[in-house]
Amino acid sequence: MLVEYLGVTPMGGKDSIPKAGCPMVNLRQALDELTGQGFSVCVVEEVQGGTQVKGRRKECFIAGHAHPGSPYVYGLAAENIDLDFPDPIPVVGISHSNRGYCLVYVSETLHTFFVEDELTEEAVVAKMRAHRGRGVFMHCSLHSDASGNGSWGKRGVLWNECQSKTQEWYEGDPVDMLLSKVRELYALDPHVQFREIVVPPGERPRPLYVGTASQIGILPTVGVPSLLEVCLPQEANHLCTSYMRDLLLHPPPYRVAESIQSACRQLAEVTTEVTSTVPDFTCVSASKVKKLIEAKEANHIVLTRMCNMAQDVVNMAADPELCTVLEFLLDPMWLATGTSQELKLLVLFCLYNKLCPLSASQHYD
Repeated sequence: MLVEYLGVTPMGGKDSIPKAGCPMVNLRQALDELTGQGFSVCVVEEVQGGTQVKGRRKECFIAGHAHPGSPYVYGLAAENIDLDFPDPIPVVGISHSNRGYCLVYVSETLHTFFVEDELTEEAVVAKMRAHRGRGVFMHCSLHSDASGNGSWGKRGVLWNECQSKTQEWYEGDPVDMLLSKVRELYALDPHVQFREIVVPPGERPRPLYVGTASQIGILPTVGVPSLLEVCLPQEANHLCTSYMRDLLLHPPPYRVAESIQSACRQLAEVTTEVTSTVPDFTCVSASKVKKLIEAKEANHIVLTRMCNMAQDVVNMAADPELCTVLEFLLDPMWLATGTSQELKLLVLFCLYNKLCPLSASQHYD
């Protein structure tokens, strides 16, 4: 596996056990490559300290377990550096009903799931190509195409797309049973709850076809320049790129799109007039922050970045011009996180903090 997926050179003679490895400094990259391909990796380390007796078996312990849903290992973030972790690969489930195809994304790290219903076959394929991942859970409803809905039984584009991935079939409720599969897959407690990311209501445009998304450079296509790399600035990271790709592949409801346009126009006016200072927001992966805090691996760099982001929100709420931008951004944040009420309470708290200065304990209450 290391030779095939990492490109390292095999070691050992013809009669010895085949071995392969990489330098310690490349361990992070090796784990990222393997988990990105869908593998789970167990890191075993030797117990340090004490005098080793010759001939006695070395004592080892499991230092960490990295898998596609949580590509993090204990001990790698202890240094005074900011490591760039890959995003966890969600577990994907596909089902079919009279309304069309349904995609269910489950994040083991964040304990959230997201349901996209009433999709066309082309839309499902486009979403699957946009999000990396090897395996997919297929619901038994895909076999019920005798009614004429869909083209799974006719071996259409979705059928061909799924043949290149590891498949596992399941029955029962498409969402509840998939969550049970995730708990079983990652050895979670059966009572662990997953929060649903609810999309804001409202009519929305139809998703892009696979051919269109490939020809204009939204999906990675050989010989076609990336539209996102051309439109976005060079300093935009993968979080910005993936967010824009999702908006283009599956456009948001019209009310959310109008809020995004209004926020952009307001920011352009603020930047032109130079009457207010726009905060320099830093994109941070929510799954990375959550995992590092849970594992007690968050160093001062991570905590400082979180503090700066919170301070930026407070500064925007305190600025009369940027406060309107913050209100426009509530709908896009609802679309991304599924928590509308909590975000509105946060903005109200910031406004209250500005208008009614109190002590820290009273603020908390």
